[in-house]
Amino acid sequence: MTQIDKLYLRLSKKPTPSDVTFSELNRLLTYYGFESRQPAKGGSHHVYCHINLDELLLTIPKDNPVKKPYVRAAVEAVARIIELTGGDDHDGY
Repeated sequence: MTQIDKLYLRLSKKPTPSDVTFSELNRLLTYYGFESRQPAKGGSHHVYCHINLDELLLTIPKDNPVKKPYVRAAVEAVARIIELTGGDDHDGY
């Protein structure tokens, strides 16, 4: 089992962990092909989008720890990507 698999399993546990860092969440989303952008004026939120999920944008504040609803939304988005692509749509970290 890879480190990213372990991270995904940890974040998808119930109840949602309360000690998730922004870098962990960013690593998971980036691995599965999400692209991140910051608002032009340097805001604290990062917006994630994925080429296979046109209707979905994730907005996650760069806080440590990341609040549970943001973690759940990210895990659900990754689960949709895994379902659509069979887990093969990643950058290969």
